[in-house]
Amino acid sequence: MMEQQYFIGVDVGSASVRTAIFNQHGKRHAFSVRPIQQFHPKAGFVEQSSTNIWEQVCITVKEAVTLANINPIDVKSIGFDATCSLVAVAAKGQSLSVAENGKPEHDIIMWMDHRALEETATINLTNDPALSYVGGEISPEMELPKILWLKNHFPQRYQDAWRFFDLADFLVWKATAVDVASICTLTCKWNYLAHQKQFSEQLLYDVGLENLADKVPATILELGEKAGHLTTEVAKDFELHTGVVVAGGIIDAHAGGLALAGACPEGSLVIISGTSNCHMIVSPDSVMVPGVWGPYFGAMLPGYWLNEGGQSTTGALVEWTIRQHDSWLELEAEAKASGRDYYLLLNEAVAQLEQREKYPTAQLHILSDHYGNKTDIAVHIKKRAGILYHHSPI
Repeated sequence: MMEQQYFIGVDVGSASVRTAIFNQHGKRHAFSVRPIQQFHPKAGFVEQSSTNIWEQVCITVKEAVTLANINPIDVKSIGFDATCSLVAVAAKGQSLSVAENGKPEHDIIMWMDHRALEETATINLTNDPALSYVGGEISPEMELPKILWLKNHFPQRYQDAWRFFDLADFLVWKATAVDVASICTLTCKWNYLAHQKQFSEQLLYDVGLENLADKVPATILELGEKAGHLTTEVAKDFELHTGVVVAGGIIDAHAGGLALAGACPEGSLVIISGTSNCHMIVSPDSVMVPGVWGPYFGAMLPGYWLNEGGQSTTGALVEWTIRQHDSWLELEAEAKASGRDYYLLLNEAVAQLEQREKYPTAQLHILSDHYGNKTDIAVHIKKRAGILYHHSPI
């Protein structure tokens, strides 16, 4: 009889932690989800707590193992993906505040945070050749502007930082105590030039981050490379064992892209839905397109260049739509009473609907502009009608 083997995937999104257990044939045996906190101190600022996120990771892993009703000794490995948020860590692994009010538990600047607009402009004005590998301009949602903001506004905290981690790499470090980073996170969000295996020293010097390399792990893992094993403490928290292999981290959207495009990379356009949508395509050759992120070498599939673009707030719009529905209060009450996430309840309802009718939405059509049409057509029509068009940021 073939030995039972199980594998755990942990996905940390913008609003929740999701953990699933699969066997060696890809069958899912259990799933657990828990919400995580977001802090919005003022417009453009979005922060999180690494302590809160790690606590929810531990809870979901333990719950998934219990729900799967498996022998923990049969779990072979675990992998983490996460949003590309910035985690600041002080000496001895202590939290380092990124908040203006100095709250120590606020140690993550979320990917969607836009506080570093001036720092973004400063970096872009260098016109460094490295920027050509990110569509010509860096985004405030990447990590260098956020780190530069912290240095400009709180220089002592910048000096006190032992490590700046992308969230996925932070989770790997928490699980293993191994100081490593991922080729995916650094290349896509830190302006690391994977094809040259280095940062642009000139770029870092020009913006005052010349010692940043000392605050980032020196060991950079390729996709799928082993980072280490669960520490004794974490194995206990997860109710697993120290023989569990931990893979290097990966950005959440890119984990989905790897799964979807891995078998047939060329010509496959991957669209990953989350708080926003991410469109990704790979090529054996580098393709530079102004305004399109990349090309990133080996960042999603080994040996391939990655280009990516996106549609902001598409998932947030789904959330808004659910909460505007007449049945929202009923759904919310049912979720609280059952102790289950309302998306799970909705997914179950959809599954039941599909059992009754194979294509239940075949004759259903929805206008996509019910939350505001921001195209040139909409603006033109409203101007012709003499209407002052204004929309709220989302």
